[in-house]
Amino acid sequence: MFAALLVLFDVTDSESRQLFRVTLRPSAANLVDGVEKMFGKALREEKSQLGGNHGMARVDDDGTPVIILNPNSITEEEIVHETFHLKMIGEGTPHITYLAPRESLEAERGKLIWLFGQLRSPIQHWMFYPEMRSMGLRPDRNLDSEMQKAVAGRSDLRQLSGSLLQFHLTVMHARVFLESLNVGLRQEFVKWAEAQMEPESIKKAEQIVAYVKEIGPKSPTEEVQVFLQCLNYLYRGSASFSPEPWSYVMKGNFRHYTARFLFQPKMQ
Repeated sequence: MFAALLVLFDVTDSESRQLFRVTLRPSAANLVDGVEKMFGKALREEKSQLGGNHGMARVDDDGTPVIILNPNSITEEEIVHETFHLKMIGEGTPHITYLAPRESLEAERGKLIWLFGQLRSPIQHWMFYPEMRSMGLRPDRNLDSEMQKAVAGRSDLRQLSGSLLQFHLTVMHARVFLESLNVGLRQEFVKWAEAQMEPESIKKAEQIVAYVKEIGPKSPTEEVQVFLQCLNYLYRGSASFSPEPWSYVMKGNFRHYTARFLFQPKMQ
């Protein structure tokens, strides 16, 4: 009887993994364990305001995987979300940098940084959100809130106009189809967005979504290929992007890749 109680205690303890003082369900705990085995180091927790973002993942110079969460966004969904991003990095997903004349990059820097979270991340989310949903999690919760704010006129989009508004609406239009399963809210947002979008902007958004679904990226190489082509759809008429050779640096025993895109503005 005593031995049986010990076995029961061990199983319960192994399923009670905590991060950020949040107890993880067994499937989430297994994901974290797998990432730690992949990097050969324990996952480290950090908290930061992150400029209002919910969370991010990084790998430190010694190969330690790190999850940083906004103190206002500490949930099991956010922990699992960032752990999946770490898993993708561990499988070879690269950081991306851009090559171009300095003045060209400076003019586009803000957009390219914004596109990491608003276009590249949604492509990655399209890849792992089904698995999050199979865990019983709702990964599109934050996007649903963003759509509601936009339709109600309470988002940052109301401060934009002209070509910059078209740029943002194009990306957001594509993003909702890559991330959200809330069909009713998605339809409401699309109706609101398309009332302000030019036909070419709608076409670009639809091409982005169609291409992601057509290719169905599963590997780091495919994900980078898809993001590159989506950038070319988005910038059609003003610039183009082409791939350059990848490189890597060693972080501890981990090989961290960087992919480079050549950014070529079109002459006006």
